[in-house]
Amino acid sequence: MEFCVNLVKTVDDSYTIEIGDNLSEKLREFLREFVRDKKINVAIITDSNVYELYGEAFDKTVKDALPQCRVNTVVFPAGEKSKTRKTKEYIEDKLIEWGYRRDTLIIAHGGGVVTDIAGFVSGTFARGVPFVNYATTLLAAADASVGGKTAVDTEMATNLIGLIYQPKKVFIDTATWDTLSEKEISGGLAETIKHACMANKEFFEYLEENIEK
Repeated sequence: MEFCVNLVKTVDDSYTIEIGDNLSEKLREFLREFVRDKKINVAIITDSNVYELYGEAFDKTVKDALPQCRVNTVVFPAGEKSKTRKTKEYIEDKLIEWGYRRDTLIIAHGGGVVTDIAGFVSGTFARGVPFVNYATTLLAAADASVGGKTAVDTEMATNLIGLIYQPKKVFIDTATWDTLSEKEISGGLAETIKHACMANKEFFEYLEENIEK
């Protein structure tokens, strides 16, 4: 005997990208609208560099927007070396320790490593919880924070283990670029140039004319 399990479905994973200078108030507005009066658990995931620069102010922004919710922050060491299954496990253990379950919203606050790991955690924790990206680097703005690409690295290859899982909203705060090093700016521009080479001649020419700015 054989049965067909018909699972055809259409999913709308559309989301908006907010770009601007100092988006704290925009973040508050979005969180209030997204959560409304629900009492949920909120986890801010960030790295040590971003937390040192912006952590306390960002935590306050989220808590002020959602006074009825539990808000906790998990910080891991900054850098590509932390983009591992071990870091993902550490974050998941923190969520479990705090008693978080399906009623959880994750906010990724940082660059590409943060958005990759936080998105991966969001896609697997409690079989999938919503998340928001608040990108703080040019590289994350050009690549990691958009498109739903989430993953961790292994010794064999980068981004080998992960999944495609879309955020509910992306914030690209250009004010945070003031604290980036020349190397970090160059890395973000390299990714931007790559997109222009693949997709748009006019954009490539614009970059040639304006890249020093």
